[in-house]
Amino acid sequence: MRVLIHLGYPRTGTTFLQKNIFPIHKQINFLGPNNYQNANDIKITQNDLNFISMANNEYDLDNKIINKIDKNLIQYFDEKKINIISTEAYTMFQNGLYNFKDLRYLEILINQKYKNVKFDFLIVLRNQYDLIKSIYHFNYHKISKILRIKDFKLIFDLLDSEIPDEYNFPLNQFLHNYDFYHLHNKLLSKFNNSKIKYLYYEDLKLNKNNFSNDLSSFLNLDEDYTKKLFNTENINSRKVQFDKNYYIKSKTYKFLNSKIYFFIKNLIPFKKFFKKIFINNFVYSNIKYNFHEEENFQKKTKKYYKNSNLKFFNQVKINNKFDY
Repeated sequence: MRVLIHLGYPRTGTTFLQKNIFPIHKQINFLGPNNYQNANDIKITQNDLNFISMANNEYDLDNKIINKIDKNLIQYFDEKKINIISTEAYTMFQNGLYNFKDLRYLEILINQKYKNVKFDFLIVLRNQYDLIKSIYHFNYHKISKILRIKDFKLIFDLLDSEIPDEYNFPLNQFLHNYDFYHLHNKLLSKFNNSKIKYLYYEDLKLNKNNFSNDLSSFLNLDEDYTKKLFNTENINSRKVQFDKNYYIKSKTYKFLNSKIYFFIKNLIPFKKFFKKIFINNFVYSNIKYNFHEEENFQKKTKKYYKNSNLKFFNQVKINNKFDY
């Protein structure tokens, strides 16, 4: 039986895969935790995975003896299809929370019932500057608070000097999340019998056939059928100018999650047109960086990850075709 854990990264077309490929593909048994086709068909949630770790905190993984949780997760696996769990949690701040312990316990549980289980990983890469810029603005209300950095430019100013104590730990942890070499070796240390497949976001966005063919080859999927699914919708189809970075300010985010907002929203029957005006003008803020700023940010990011990227691509033996 084949189990694939798709780990993200965030902002690398994960939503597209969770919406247009994984829940629809005839050869795939999509388990969760996110299913944008049918939220009622999520078989394994992130809470289920987290609870495995919490229920087995006292056990040594090497003993391979674990407490089973009340929900029988193994019932959802299919011997005839590729079983896929797709989540970005492990390549974000949660990466250090359980240290992949929940996935290791899950692997043990599966092996207790099935024979010849293949437990593999899929990771979609994107150049680190775009990853950092995209996730910072997309999740601004949370990340700016964790980093204590409310101005994106400050990240790159700090890279030029010794990072002050107030920023040191959170910023280094944040930047560490996008160290491909670190993640690769961490996975190998936990799952030394697993295969790790790396694909490129740039292929998904610019040449979906390449991405589709690579995925089909790795998972032994019907190539033509898979390609048709990939060609149904554009990646990141929302039109955003290259020099604009949209984000929700922290105060706005709190308001949108308040009882007052839900009361107003339910009281006033917004039509789509008015909703769009409200969201564009009052919810999202945007900031522009000029060409020279962008170029400077990119150079500093590339310099920061240069050595680890060299080690990563040498180790995994894949072509750094987008010059990360």
